Parts: sequence; C-alpha cells; structure tokens
Amino acid sequence: MNIRAKFRCYGVTETRDDATKDKVSEMVNLQAVHSDDPTSENAKWSKATPAGSMIMTISNPEAFGAFEPGKDYFLDSTPVT
Repeated sequence: MNIRAKFRCYGVTETRDDATKDKVSEMVNLQAVHSDDPTSENAKWSKATPAGSMIMTISNPEAFGAFEPGKDYFLDSTPVT
C-alpha cells in the first residue's frame, strides 16, 4: 500500500564547517498538517494523519534549499520490495 501524508516545514537549521564556513548539512523539521476547521483544505489530512513528525538531515549540497519553513509538502511512502 502506498500512503501520502501532508507535512509542513517548521524549520531548517544549517550546520557549517568551523574552518571553512561552508554549509555541510541542513536539518529539516516537518510536522503533519492540522486543522480544526472542517471546511479547511487541510481538514481531510488532519483526519487521516492527525499527528506525525520527521526530522531529516540533508548532507547533499544539491538538495540544500529543497524545504522552506512555512511551506507544505506531500510525503509519499512506497514499500521497498
């Protein structure tokens, strides 16, 4: 079964090399979207996935900036076979 959840980025924290000051990673904080308003577009996501969190460290420079605080993202899960 594939599952799609909707998460919001609540923060991105950069880590830099002390010597070079180059960015070496980003830590991304994602939380499941939530809405108490039944007319909200996020109401169905709140019902299906009422809670959830994910903290991810990204060390690939090509992926830096992929997540922005305040933006929503779909997270899809597909079983590995």
